[in-house]
Amino acid sequence: MRAFIACAVVVMLSACVSSSEIVPVGKDSYVVNGRAMGGVVGGESIIAATKAANAFCEKQGKLVVVRSTETSGHAAWGGERSGLIFSCVTADDPEYKRPDLKPAAQ
Repeated sequence: MRAFIACAVVVMLSACVSSSEIVPVGKDSYVVNGRAMGGVVGGESIIAATKAANAFCEKQGKLVVVRSTETSGHAAWGGERSGLIFSCVTADDPEYKRPDLKPAAQ
């Protein structure tokens, strides 16, 4: 029984965070998905997606503008998934400003 409990604790505490490939979804717009599984990585799926978006834009010498985000699930129970739609813009682009993030419409 102790071995079962110890095994269960290890599984709950083990974590995996990843992001998908970045896919174009329209003019100057892209989507990336993040995924987090494990008991201690709640909220990490959106961070993984955002890091991937930043790296993608940085390779182009541009900056990220977030268009929308959506997160579902729970990292400890079946996995957390986040979607991020974004654009890459130059620093002098009028759209490059502080984000006005709002929850996705239900």
